[in-house]
Amino acid sequence: MTNLSSLLKKDWKEYLRGNKYLIFRLVLFGLGATLLLTTRYFPLLMDAMNQLAPGMVLDPQALNQTIGNFYAADMRTSFGLWAPDVCLFYTILVVLITLNIIPNERHRGCWIMPNAVGYKKSQILLSKCIVYSLGASLPVFVFSLIYYAVSALFMVHDLAFGEALIDSVVLTIAMATIVVVTILTSAIGKHPIIAAISIIVFVLLGPDLLALFMFGRYLPTYILSYVYMMEYDLGALIIPIIEIIIMDFVLFKIAVAKLEKCEY
Repeated sequence: MTNLSSLLKKDWKEYLRGNKYLIFRLVLFGLGATLLLTTRYFPLLMDAMNQLAPGMVLDPQALNQTIGNFYAADMRTSFGLWAPDVCLFYTILVVLITLNIIPNERHRGCWIMPNAVGYKKSQILLSKCIVYSLGASLPVFVFSLIYYAVSALFMVHDLAFGEALIDSVVLTIAMATIVVVTILTSAIGKHPIIAAISIIVFVLLGPDLLALFMFGRYLPTYILSYVYMMEYDLGALIIPIIEIIIMDFVLFKIAVAKLEKCEY
């Protein structure tokens, strides 16, 4: 436990020193600000254009309906757009940043000295998973609540704080899982980029496709579908979360076994 605590402190300092936390926060801020500003001002801009040039839009009613679907002025719809945007853009960033952490450190021989003084490879790997999963997922939780608070200033208040809190927690768990899976698969495979592409494609397409089938509710991807659809049935999350825990445990064991076979 002492070894793990020391590794966590070291990795956390490296995480902060590398400015990754700043990149994560800037991207989330940009996503939230863009969505809020377009929701607030894009419909007004379209109305102004229709008044200045009435013949520019052939079907104003269809345009207004489209704008209402994508830039709805109610908190529930807007929060439902926030989660997919985070999963789309933020996931790509997080996967690309965490993809080469383990391969790069092993290539530079950063694990030789810790191994020599008694740190186990399993402890080093576990520390990386904990630090980077928390470092990437906690900002999602914070910015989700900030997004809720700001949207409450000018949108129809049809989303209770408890519901937004649950969605934020589930989205945070999903992002932490993505980081852990990325780190572990990069330690297992010889070509991390292939694993990264697979994770990104699965995260982006899996929830929507698997939600079309009944068995999709019993797969790990359902935690993302849960946030997208905003169902608020916590019981439905039990099986997917148990599967995520088992999946992470199995991947961790495979990764440790693979690393133990290497000299460094």
